[in-house]
Amino acid sequence: MAPEPRGSWHDGMVNELFGSLFGGSGIGGVLTEAVASNGALDASNWGQIEIPTDGLKLFEKQDFLKKSTKMQAQQELLQILDAIETGKYKSAFTLATKASKKYKDLTVLKAMLAYAADRTGRSFEALTLCSELLAVRPAITDDLTLQLVSQILRFNKKPKDIITLYANATNAAPQNLEYANHYFMALVRAGDDQLFKTMQQVALKMQKTFKDSKYFFWAVTAIYLQGVSAASTGSTNIFFTLAEKMLEKAVLEKKFTNFE
Repeated sequence: MAPEPRGSWHDGMVNELFGSLFGGSGIGGVLTEAVASNGALDASNWGQIEIPTDGLKLFEKQDFLKKSTKMQAQQELLQILDAIETGKYKSAFTLATKASKKYKDLTVLKAMLAYAADRTGRSFEALTLCSELLAVRPAITDDLTLQLVSQILRFNKKPKDIITLYANATNAAPQNLEYANHYFMALVRAGDDQLFKTMQQVALKMQKTFKDSKYFFWAVTAIYLQGVSAASTGSTNIFFTLAEKMLEKAVLEKKFTNFE
């Protein structure tokens, strides 16, 4: 498998990672990602997307690590990131395995190990590590870990786990719009009509939290989809009427401010 192109993924993420570890400000990073129509990761056609972030707080709750240990961890994490970015996944797996024995509580390291494991054919081990990360409390709220885990889950076609990943992150950081967007889009990509109600609830919560009317219309769309689902099963259907009334109210309240 061809390695991912070197460049902004590495530079952005390394600066973001270590700037936040040692007191600097994050500059935002890019991570390669492409999603096929079925929601799985298409590793043969990776592009680059911008990831807004408010920093990776990897050592926030790990004051037991001495400064010298943090500096050593920095170098080791950098080596693993570099190996992943240049497609040297076997080397990344070896380095991450060795480092994980010393820094057992570093969630980002576990995510790197899982990613390297997945890219070297150890999908069972990778998914086991992802399950452990999904169970971490407080929930994961750093971008690099979330992105690595979500890519593994997409590649292995685990849409429900991606939903759990971003639901946890959103609950832990309710003011983070990026995580809320990821949560909603994970629900959409799952393609499960049983999740339309959850989509509606998430969108309405986003509208209330972030004061943007477009999320109101996301909610209306979710209600309409519930109507489509109910119509196909012959169930009692009040959803079309509800969606229509909500749109009529939106017109009266002049919520149509753009046509996104």
